[in-house]
Amino acid sequence: MGGDRGKKPVDTPADMLLPSRKRWLGDGGSDRAHGGCLFYETTPSSFTHGSSSSSPNRPLHDRMEVDTKESEIPRQRTENDRKISARIKRSHQARRRQRYEDQEDRVHGNVHFASICPPPVSWLELKHNMEVKLDLNLDDIEKSIVIPRCQEMDTSGNPDKVDKYLVAAKNLTRILNLEHPVLTETGHLRDRARSLHGTTISSIITEFCYLKVWRVSPLRRLGYLPGPIWESSVRSTFNESISATVSSSSSSSFTCSGSTNGSSDNNQASLEDGPDKRLACTGFINIQSVSVLDDIASIITEGGYQQLLRGAFDRHYSELARYFEILDIENILGSHMKDSVEILVNAWVRAMRITLNVLTEMRRQLHKQNFGAFNSFKHDYFMVIATQSIKKLVACGSSMCSWQQNSQDDPSTQSCAARESTKHTTQMILNLVMMYRALNYAMPELLALFSGRTEQIVLAEFRGLIDRSSSTVLQLFMELNNLIKSQRLVMVDIGVHHITRHITEYMRVLFEKKSTIYQMLDSKPNAFGELVMGLVSSLESMLEMNSRSLVLQGQKQVFLLNNLHFMIEQVKRCIDSGLILGESCLVQREDQLDQLITAYIEASWDPVISSFEKRTQVAIILWPHQLFDKFNSSFERIYSVQKTWKVTNPNVRLKLREAIIQKLIPVYQMQMGNQSEKKQMSARYSVEQLESQLLEMFEG
Repeated sequence: MGGDRGKKPVDTPADMLLPSRKRWLGDGGSDRAHGGCLFYETTPSSFTHGSSSSSPNRPLHDRMEVDTKESEIPRQRTENDRKISARIKRSHQARRRQRYEDQEDRVHGNVHFASICPPPVSWLELKHNMEVKLDLNLDDIEKSIVIPRCQEMDTSGNPDKVDKYLVAAKNLTRILNLEHPVLTETGHLRDRARSLHGTTISSIITEFCYLKVWRVSPLRRLGYLPGPIWESSVRSTFNESISATVSSSSSSSFTCSGSTNGSSDNNQASLEDGPDKRLACTGFINIQSVSVLDDIASIITEGGYQQLLRGAFDRHYSELARYFEILDIENILGSHMKDSVEILVNAWVRAMRITLNVLTEMRRQLHKQNFGAFNSFKHDYFMVIATQSIKKLVACGSSMCSWQQNSQDDPSTQSCAARESTKHTTQMILNLVMMYRALNYAMPELLALFSGRTEQIVLAEFRGLIDRSSSTVLQLFMELNNLIKSQRLVMVDIGVHHITRHITEYMRVLFEKKSTIYQMLDSKPNAFGELVMGLVSSLESMLEMNSRSLVLQGQKQVFLLNNLHFMIEQVKRCIDSGLILGESCLVQREDQLDQLITAYIEASWDPVISSFEKRTQVAIILWPHQLFDKFNSSFERIYSVQKTWKVTNPNVRLKLREAIIQKLIPVYQMQMGNQSEKKQMSARYSVEQLESQLLEMFEG
């Protein structure tokens, strides 16, 4: 061995350099090129130490050929190893990618049976593996839809939640539609998948009702919010109250146009302005919700849950349009129901006008927008919003029709309570007339919003409110007549009483609204005239009853003269009053005034004239001055009291003075003429002085 170490490599036999030979399992170079397997083969050598002659050395050219071939082996091995490494790397990458996709799909509920279930050796093992994998996927789906519902109950309408539900619904639909034997043969997994699918669909429908489909900013810019609407109604009612007070106090300049568009009817006139054109320039629909609605409708339609979604519209109405607060009248009037009924009706009419405008524009924009699969639902969706809004509006109006004034049981306050009840009843009638007119005016626009069975339902609601307002008005008129007749007045003076002014002002407004009231009375020809004459008769009866408390001579007649003349004049100034009430009725009232003047003369001045009644001849001769003294005493007593009485109308005042002069002066002048010049000197007043004093009466 020591001698062998000094030998050169070229002198060493090839078998010694390659104790084991590499051999490819295949046919030469062809198999190497196609990836044949390389094996090592050990070649036994007969070479022994010290006996080199036992096996002759291989020729030199053979050794060189072997070396050349062996030098090619590492190069070929490197190339094949590189190919094998690349193949292994690609295989590992494919496995990692598949593993990642499996994990990803499990989170979102996907099930790929080919990837999660490698081919087992038996069907039972395959089925078991599939059941396990499916159960795990259902667990993941359940966590994604159930846990968020428990943790985020107050965040309905969250887009992330909607996305989770949509993904879960799609995957569950895919699982149920596969009809795999695992689902067919495993009942509890099928039932669980169906249950989760139902829960997911229910969650999607609930989330849909909370989606922000509408934008509230356009209404905010227009001031169409509960607060501004109420404040505007309060201001309007307050201004109308001031105008009515000024109008009733300025009776001398009072004129009645008879038009239904008078200043006291501002709220009704505003109804004729038509739709608010500013609404057409605004965008109500939240564009971001369009694609979400399309996705939801696609899932619902694919699963055949259309009726379930439509049923949810009714259950979740308050959520569908919660961003439009004005569509719920309770948001406007809810906290103010104990306020003045006049303000309430004013706000109700204003809210109805705005609600119809907004609903009309919502409908236009909704049908103009393309929602994809949701297009088949948007009609029903809008019908629910509009129907429920109108129903609440009608219900609130009906409650106001039955609104009653609290009665006063305290006797000390009954008089005041009666006056307040009268004012309340008159105002309530006017409010219902305004409501009736607003309802009739809105009817065409209302019918344009609905169709089919929904139209019939809403129309019945609206007509029911119209009929109720009409019947309530008739009942209130009967109640008003009774209240007027039962009034107990506090008689401060004999001028026009404030209750007379109130009733006559009320009758003037009735004449202004006669067209609407005529419709409320079923268009009966004489119904309105009978209604007004009922008020006139009730007022006359009440004034007559209260005048009995006046004990001074002539006081009752002057009181009635002032009040009845004021009432007649106000009614006569209204256009068509003669046609409605009848000319004979007005002439009869004029004759009644003449009778009152005659009754006044008899009550006040006949006792004065009786001082000159015929006496015996002896009495005339013996006491002529006593006759004039008696006259003077009686005259001065009446004159001093009645001089300060107020007759409001100058024409009536002049007519009353002339009646006194015509009654008194001729008798006094005759008595003076029958006396001698000496006896006439005993008279305190001359004819001219007496007439001058009478012309100063009733100035107040």
